[in-house]
Amino acid sequence: MSINLQIEALVDSYKIGMNVLHNHEMFKGSPTKVLSSYSNFTARKNAYFTFSDHSDGNLVIYGTRHTFKYIHNLFEVFFKTPVDEVLSRIIVRLTSHFGGDVVIDHKDYIEDIMGLHTLGYLPLEIRSIDEGVRYPIGLPIFTSKNTLEGYGWLVNNLETLSSNLIYPMINTATIIDQFYQQSKYYGNISAPVEVVAGWLPFCVHNFEFRGMMGPEHGMRVGSASSIPFIGSDTVAVIDFLTQYYDYNPKTDAPIAVSIRASEHADISRLLSELRYRGITEDTEKTLIGLLADNTTGMFSYVADTENYFRSISEYALANKDKILSRQDGANGLPAKWVWRPDSSKKRPLEVICGDSESDCELERKGSLQILWEVFGGEELNTPSGKMKFLNPKVGIIYGEAISQQHQKEIYERMIETGFSAINLVIGKGSYANLQNNTRDLFSMSYKQTFSVAEIDDNIVNLEQQKTPMGDVFKKSARGLLMVDKDFNLHQSCSEEEEQTGLLTTLYKDGVFLKEQSIWDIKENYFK
Repeated sequence: MSINLQIEALVDSYKIGMNVLHNHEMFKGSPTKVLSSYSNFTARKNAYFTFSDHSDGNLVIYGTRHTFKYIHNLFEVFFKTPVDEVLSRIIVRLTSHFGGDVVIDHKDYIEDIMGLHTLGYLPLEIRSIDEGVRYPIGLPIFTSKNTLEGYGWLVNNLETLSSNLIYPMINTATIIDQFYQQSKYYGNISAPVEVVAGWLPFCVHNFEFRGMMGPEHGMRVGSASSIPFIGSDTVAVIDFLTQYYDYNPKTDAPIAVSIRASEHADISRLLSELRYRGITEDTEKTLIGLLADNTTGMFSYVADTENYFRSISEYALANKDKILSRQDGANGLPAKWVWRPDSSKKRPLEVICGDSESDCELERKGSLQILWEVFGGEELNTPSGKMKFLNPKVGIIYGEAISQQHQKEIYERMIETGFSAINLVIGKGSYANLQNNTRDLFSMSYKQTFSVAEIDDNIVNLEQQKTPMGDVFKKSARGLLMVDKDFNLHQSCSEEEEQTGLLTTLYKDGVFLKEQSIWDIKENYFK
């Protein structure tokens, strides 16, 4: 059963305590009432990320529509919950968390949150950068302000959840972009343009779901692969994009595709069955022949259950005619037998391209050279000289802990040894995604920069700025903000100027005014 999420609980503790500061009389005889607040979410600096040499060094914006749709939906449940039930669970939760008499100690918060429940909608305006855009670090990604006086507390109350939802999606879209840019570069220098065009959408295949932190996280970040690529084993991406980004699996082009593939459970069981049936010599050779006879179209064979290099050499050669005579699939996919190694003594690079230090001749050759000797192929002129292209009836996919740096190393070694980069499909797993993938990767932060307050019956604009003595990059912007078409940040703006520029209205008073589809996002990305 899924976790029962209650929106008012999805905050850090100090968000509950700050309500008392929005209406106070710390200056005796001079009361203060905060009427509105304005905050922004910004990636302040590149703290830990290494961009590819072939990247423009920008973030890929992704996830704002999902973030606020998710928040909106949770609040819809909150608003429909009976008032007595909401009040009771808040008191029980706060008593357990803070102790004491919470009805007195947290009177302001309880009155504010129950007032929101009575109101029945979120009195907020969210302005955001369009998704899919390549966006410089250091500029606001979205801004938030309340549209109804007295709800300034709500703006920063949503910091915890909105940050939690959006940072992994932007980080992952940016990580995926590095894989795409490297694939594009090394493909273009080692293959004809028309060949690269057919390989590029599939060349990095998402296979990370099982290694992510829960199903929601896996769906969220897995969907980022569908911006530049369409190869994915994360089936639930289809559901996620349907729910949040207007994908229609019945009528739209494929957005997350895969092929029939075997796993170690299948192969080890079949090998055991064949030995039970009396086939005890060269058992895997027999199995490969049976699978070649009984599969069509694209089929991925996990080849390292026992002896990987024997599988792709001796056993492949024995079944060469069967593999090359396989039929196209009923789904229209061409006949292609894809070998999948899944373990290495050193790194994937040595398995793919050869290990010069190995005592084994096959390991020294590597997968590509072995498959070339068994199945052949053709040599074509490319910008890097004459390159080898494996017989289109066979291929190789490998995805064991391949980082973007290792992807680069593999492609460079392939080209160095005379094989085009397009001979390989890389499986991108959780390792490449989760490395340093935290909010600190780009120092993402949600900061308030402007408030309107009533002080002694006067309406006062309060420009705010964090100016810490330590990290200068943690200095926040100031006042109302605007980002112009040339990605320049304007601070201390007028209300009229704040309504212009690249930050456009995503959400206002419970209504979504900007609803970008996955196709809109892809279009922005490929611009």
